[in-house]
Amino acid sequence: MGGDGRAPKEIWSNPKGRYLGVSVSPNGGRAALVSHDIPHQVLILRREGPGVAVAASFRSGAFIKNILELSPSGERLWTGKEVVETRQGRSLCKMERKGVGERFFPSVWIDEKRLVEAVEVSGADGAVCLLQVWDTDTGSLLRKLPMPADVTLKALAVSRDGRRLAEGGSDLKIRIRDTATMNVLQEFRAHDQDITALAWDATTGLLASGSADLTVRIWDVSGAEPKQWREFRGPTNVPKSLAFSPSGSRLLCRESSAREGVTRMWELGTK
Repeated sequence: MGGDGRAPKEIWSNPKGRYLGVSVSPNGGRAALVSHDIPHQVLILRREGPGVAVAASFRSGAFIKNILELSPSGERLWTGKEVVETRQGRSLCKMERKGVGERFFPSVWIDEKRLVEAVEVSGADGAVCLLQVWDTDTGSLLRKLPMPADVTLKALAVSRDGRRLAEGGSDLKIRIRDTATMNVLQEFRAHDQDITALAWDATTGLLASGSADLTVRIWDVSGAEPKQWREFRGPTNVPKSLAFSPSGSRLLCRESSAREGVTRMWELGTK
């Protein structure tokens, strides 16, 4: 229900078929969906006045299940193996991801050109988790950052201005990096079990984190030391994704579940 008690108005529905995943561009202008019924089929939606229209439909030649990320403008789409433009599906570049398996790890756009992903590669001493930064104009690897031993990254989020990257995973810590240098600006223990979801609030710069300890916490990371601002204990399953509303007054949490994912929303009040 809406805040005024009315049911939300549907502005688009899938006319036929099923879709595996969806990605919405940070500016809210475009959405990408991948078909369940037709391999590698991608549908691009765009805002058109108060409604939504189909902007493009195409097949991607390279695709990894569950990896689908629109760039900030919605003009580019990362499929896990290549970047395509969203008007006709033309391939812009392919990434040579040697030794990287197809297990799902998070990825996020830093800006319209750079993309960062967490991957796992096999090494002499076993699997190692890395952060990789790509130039999506050329497909070249800009940076490769190994994580500490036994650390697996499960969540990434980039601030609205593209200057800070938050990462979290199996070591229970949040690290915030400068995206220009990828140096760590802050590092702190945030939860008692794996961190599985992160999101920045575009209006205040607050950072939300979700964990397998079944808590969602909101952090003020504007100062030298992070401060916990809120904690919610509503999830009954592990948080899968988090998103702030455009005004920053609400936080949405999607939970992992054997059934259809449960979604919760909290009113945050004022900081």
